Amino acid sequence: MPHDVACVGPAGVDVILDGLEALPANGELAHASRSEVAPGGACNVAIACSRLGLRSALVAPVCQDDLGSLLTARLAGAGVDWIGPPGLRTPVSVALASTGERAFIQSGDPRPLLATDVGLLAPRAVIGDVEGIVARADAPRMYATCDTVQAHQCAGRPEQLIGAAGTLIVNSGEAALVTGQSDPEEAAVLLARLVATAIVTLGAEGAIAASGGIVAHAEAPRQAGRALVGAGDVFAAAYVWADLAGSPLAERLALACLYATLSLRAPSVLKGALSLRELVRAAETHGVPMPPGTTD
Repeated sequence: MPHDVACVGPAGVDVILDGLEALPANGELAHASRSEVAPGGACNVAIACSRLGLRSALVAPVCQDDLGSLLTARLAGAGVDWIGPPGLRTPVSVALASTGERAFIQSGDPRPLLATDVGLLAPRAVIGDVEGIVARADAPRMYATCDTVQAHQCAGRPEQLIGAAGTLIVNSGEAALVTGQSDPEEAAVLLARLVATAIVTLGAEGAIAASGGIVAHAEAPRQAGRALVGAGDVFAAAYVWADLAGSPLAERLALACLYATLSLRAPSVLKGALSLRELVRAAETHGVPMPPGTTD
């Protein structure tokens, strides 16, 4: 059976430490009230896509170390196929959070080009690193995402980030780095000159999309959340799911904001990402239209 989506990017492990009184200074020891070890990176997008009923593949180097074994088990349990060349070391990201402050530390090897692996899958859509994937008439829909490191590398050169993508999804900080525009709407409009659709996420304020001369806004529902990582990943997954299902721009933007916000109920995507049934119920409660023909 062919895959619906190929999620391309680092397959890492997130070590999440929450509830710190303050971020530690050099040489200090701090105590976290909550901790979790969970899949991270592109794993989050793949897990969320699977929860929404898409047949999902993670395309990333497959590492055989201890952390790679942990990832293999977690991904299999989430219904995600992990496909890719052998890797050396599983990337690790550490998230630290205290009241109003967050800090991140990340390790990992250089990102490989995975176009050949994606091509063998023949998915309906590709999400994540689209570098090296050539646009063709029969190519899948491509949705580019990035992180802060990539945004710094592509500062002032957004075309290097976009590659063959038709849709770009970035947060407001990444958009400002890449375009030099501090206003998210202006950044989205500028990026939409390079892609069919440019989306800038705004955290608790929702998201903005620019496409074909149209600018759409969607608000995020107000809800206290705990997640430190992965909100952008689940936003991307829900947006792609709604796009493949045929929702108009404003509605898929609203669904993605709703899904991302409600997935903040737990510290990690593995525990927090909603199932399709849960999203159907939440959309009804919040008055957000579901794609035509959607059932739970």
